Amino acid sequence: MSSIEQPCYTLINISSDYEMPNEMQLKADLEKGDSKTKIEALKKVIHMIANGERLPGLLMIIIRFVLPLQDHTIKKLLLIFWEIVPKTTPDGKLLQEMILVCDAYRKVNKNVTFFYNLIHL
Repeated sequence: MSSIEQPCYTLINISSDYEMPNEMQLKADLEKGDSKTKIEALKKVIHMIANGERLPGLLMIIIRFVLPLQDHTIKKLLLIFWEIVPKTTPDGKLLQEMILVCDAYRKVNKNVTFFYNLIHL
């Protein structure tokens, strides 16, 4: 079966002089960088995925090192990332990593709801 193009629902303008980084540099920035470095690396990952690049090795890195951060800009960028990243395998089954993402957001919402209920008692 030939490669089928996936529909793109998100378009991000990238300047023509933009240089695509390699996956190893992105991994290092996402794992060990400070908050500002992680923001820039996440922006580059979003641009690359929006342009059709496949970066399956970065999904678990982002879940482990970026998802737990409380930075507001990172949270907003992650919402864009989760919108455009492939969430299923080629045969249509949900990736196991996406269960971790859903669980992380569930825990955040559970804690916020619990705190909100305590305030209103």
